Amino acid sequence: MLTRYVRTLVRCTACAVALLSMPALAAADMIRIGGTGASLGPMKILAEAYEEVNPELVIEVLPSLGSGGGIRALTEGALDFSMSARPLKDKEKAAVEGMRAIPYGRTPLVVIANPTVPVDELSLDQLVAIYTGETTQWEDGSPIRIVTRPLSESDVQIQREISPEMANAVDVLMDRDGLVIARSDQLNAGFVEDTPGSFGVAPLAQIIAEDRRVKLIALEGDVPTADLARDPSNDFAKTFRIVVRPDISEAAQGFVDFIFSPEGMEILEANGYYIGVARPVDTQS
Repeated sequence: MLTRYVRTLVRCTACAVALLSMPALAAADMIRIGGTGASLGPMKILAEAYEEVNPELVIEVLPSLGSGGGIRALTEGALDFSMSARPLKDKEKAAVEGMRAIPYGRTPLVVIANPTVPVDELSLDQLVAIYTGETTQWEDGSPIRIVTRPLSESDVQIQREISPEMANAVDVLMDRDGLVIARSDQLNAGFVEDTPGSFGVAPLAQIIAEDRRVKLIALEGDVPTADLARDPSNDFAKTFRIVVRPDISEAAQGFVDFIFSPEGMEILEANGYYIGVARPVDTQS
């Protein structure tokens, strides 16, 4: 039987609050960006590549603020641009006239597992059984340890939309003992990486860019690759966006242009994104 653990709620520090207390950006050679945690790894790789050819620039990629936290920080002038895993809400558009969210890539959600997990594939029926507690052990008898994001997070809501059975299973899961609820994308992947017998769900691009030591589990026979995000009817995927203000600095605009350049797109593609959704024409003010 699954060992019962006290529910673990890991709280992030108040990054967004601290960020909003920072002075407005002043140094012309500093670009400060932040937002949804799943975008941080790929953005760090892009930043390093851009800094190599622009040594006078320093690009600071802040710890996870979440999509909403990044947009709020951008609205307050504490960021040069932010990264979001969702479109802008009407109230966010109204906060800064002309603020836009520009898609740069789409990546599938994938099942990730600790390397000790003795399976390479799961069906949706098996996933439902694990979530509801019907199945509590892996095939070798070792306990299954589940790691998830909070119910309000998009990764969890996307799972609920797979089917009515999955929606019910997720709801049951959230009331179970022994559940690890990770308050950031990095903690989510880190718990799976460090906890024997554990598994969870995460964006593929994050796992590749952060070089996480986890096993990718095929779901319903689908090998976890960026090609899964190519099909627009596949809802088990997320589109990521760069959010910019109309008064974006020249230095930050240069970095945005690099992201949408052939070199930038190649980097994103190598790190688990399907780039067919990117709209580089929209980067121009």
